[in-house]
Formats: sequence, structure tokens, C-alpha cells
Amino acid sequence: MEYKDKLNVSKDFKFGIELEFTNINIAYLYTIMKDKFPVQFKLNHKMDDFDFDKNWCLDQENSVTNVEKHNEYDRYMGGELSSRTFTDTNHDWKEIYDVCNFLKENDCKTDETCAFHMHISNNKFRKNLKFYEGLYKLIALYEDDFKIFYMGDKYIERPKSKDYAVPLKNRLLEKIDNIDFNNYESVYQNLFALQEDDFSTKDGLHVDYDINEIEVRYPNGTIDTNIVQNNVNFTLKLFDSLLNNKISIDKLDYLVKLKKEDRDIRNIHPREFRELVTTISNDFTDERDFIGQYKKVLSTK
Repeated sequence: MEYKDKLNVSKDFKFGIELEFTNINIAYLYTIMKDKFPVQFKLNHKMDDFDFDKNWCLDQENSVTNVEKHNEYDRYMGGELSSRTFTDTNHDWKEIYDVCNFLKENDCKTDETCAFHMHISNNKFRKNLKFYEGLYKLIALYEDDFKIFYMGDKYIERPKSKDYAVPLKNRLLEKIDNIDFNNYESVYQNLFALQEDDFSTKDGLHVDYDINEIEVRYPNGTIDTNIVQNNVNFTLKLFDSLLNNKISIDKLDYLVKLKKEDRDIRNIHPREFRELVTTISNDFTDERDFIGQYKKVLSTK
């Protein structure tokens, strides 16, 4: 797997990443980062003038940060670096590469407490019911395969993943037949309405419908440049394929039926995942990198 200058996806896509890490005082990290990168430091996301279009945000993260008490001040060991908003350009991928390598060079580490979240936005998401139909049916079928891919390097189940990235597939299989994907109200009430509390903001994949944004919460923590880019690339190519009707809804309906009738009781689906990768990939390097990451994690299970 090699780091790419660009992914060749539509400029309609915007994305951001959240890098969680341990092993460093984040106040100190800010002092050595601020002259090199557009980064601001704040605790608990409380900075009125913060602008994600321009800045990275360095902050504590409750699931990662260990607060060490001292007489004069507290040390916030470990935290989260949330990126500014990016598009698929050489300049933006160079910045991501430089930030990840800067963290590694300064002994930032990732462990089983860390996650890697992606925020993907596209105006074409809004009220695109066929897009959401395909997306949620894919999750109902292949959520475990997605989780394996997003583990990145090796099979590690985060102890808090069931709290911070709640699985969706079982609830989706229960609900999916009752959703009219030609009717906005039906989709909204069954999938997006937070007051129902079935699909919370901590699900593995959270849709913020009001701002056309999807947060992918499955991935394990990483600051490895290749895995960071491969995770974003896979997600963008998957979403792009759904937006452009490259994935057959009729086929997904048939496979969901097999699941619901217990004629397919598998949790992981290597052959079908490869077929999906072939469908969404732009070229050989995409296919090689997506399958390679999936197979590498699966081999360590």
C-alpha cells in the first residue's frame, strides 16, 4: 500500500478526520505544533471563534485522556486531534501526511482505547433516499466485514466500541422491511429521528441529516498515513458508488431476505466483500489496497 497524492473522487465530497492518541501531554503537543500547522487548543470544544474550515482542533477525549493531577497544574495525557475540512487535493493529502508523521515523530501512540472517526459531507446526501437505502442495507449485511476492514492493521476489538460505536446490523434487520424508502417521513422516523433513541449518536455510523454529514465511527485508532488514507478512500468510493447507482438494490434485497430467513448465518463474508470492493474501486490500486487491508486484519483474527 502506497500513499497517494489524490484519490480521484468528486469535489462534492468534503471530509474531516479525528485522530485519537496517547502517551503525550496535549498542552505540550500544542506548543510544538502551533507554529507548524493550523491548530488551536481547547478543552471540551469550548472556543467561540473556532472554525473547522481553517483549523485543526486539539482537545481532550474522555475515552482516551488520562488527567494527571499536579500541585501547580494538571497534565492531560492523550487526546484527540480533529482536522479541518478537506477535499481530495494534493495539498490537503500532504497536510494530513505531515500531521500524522509529526504525531509519530513526537512519540504519540495508539492503543485499544483509541478510535479514528471520519466525517463525510456531500450535498447530494440530502433526501437521497436511494442512497440511504443502499447504505443501510449494506450495513445490515456486512457490518462485521466493514469493522474488520476499519481495524486497519490487526484484529483488535476496542473495549469501549460497544459504547462508542454501537453495532447497527441486528436492529436494521429488524426494521428494514418496515421502512418505505420511497417515503421521506418513513425513512426519517425509522432511521434519523434521534428522539426514538434506537439509532443514537454513538452508533457505528451516525447520520447528521440536517447538515448532510455522515460520521463513520467504526475504525480503530491509527496515525499510520497509509491506513488513514485507505479508510477515507474506501468510505468515499463506497458512498460515491451508492450515489451513482453502481450497487444493485435488488441484489441487496435478496441478500437481506436470506439473512432474515436464516439462510445465511455467517458474520463475515470474504467473497462478497471482495465483490463489493471490485464494484466500488476506481482502479487496480484501490482494489489491491482495500482487499489487502481486509485480508491482513482477518489473518490476525
